[in-house]
This record gives sequence, structure tokens and C-alpha cells, in this order.
Amino acid sequence: MNETDQTINQQRHWHFSDPRALLLTPWLLRIKVYAMKFSKVQFTSEQDAARALHGLMQRGRVTGLRDGTFLIPAPALEWLTEHGIPHRVLQTLNQDDVLQAIRDNLASPV
Repeated sequence: MNETDQTINQQRHWHFSDPRALLLTPWLLRIKVYAMKFSKVQFTSEQDAARALHGLMQRGRVTGLRDGTFLIPAPALEWLTEHGIPHRVLQTLNQDDVLQAIRDNLASPV
């Protein structure tokens, strides 16, 4: 077995937890993870909310909360702006914040 074969054999047994494996796989370092961002929005009137929901629900997921606010994906804000629908962004959320907002909203008032 020559030196090259020994190196290849050693590389096969490395795990990704081994820092040497990261040096041999530079493509792994180029992977970017994109987390979906969400926005909690409120519309100025019921007519604006109806127009927005009609368009947004055809393009993605919209969650309505009890307090009259809506959770929409962040790219949907561009669609609202393009169509001239007045809205107010209350909060920018990540996936964990969205889950917490839904859970808090489901809790019955005491």
C-alpha cells in the first residue's frame, strides 16, 4: 500500500466531528443555512386586511392571531408594498418566535 492509498483510507474513516475532515471537505464550509424570517403585521382597516389576505393566502402561509395581527413570511412584505396595501410591521420574528406567539395566543385569558 503506497502513501496515497493510506491517506485515502484514513480519510474514509474520519467523521465530520473531526476537524481534519473539515479541512478535506471545503464544500462543507460553503454551505449557508437560511432561516425563514416572519413578520407580525397589522392592517389599517378590514378592507385592507381582506385584500392582503386574499393575495397572500394564494402565495404562502398566513396565520391570523386573536388580537387582529397576522404572521406572514418576510418576503410577503414586498408583495404588500408592491400592491400598495397599507400595513404596519409590529415585529420581525424567527421560527421559534412564531411558535411562541402562536402558543401564547392559544392560551385562554384568565
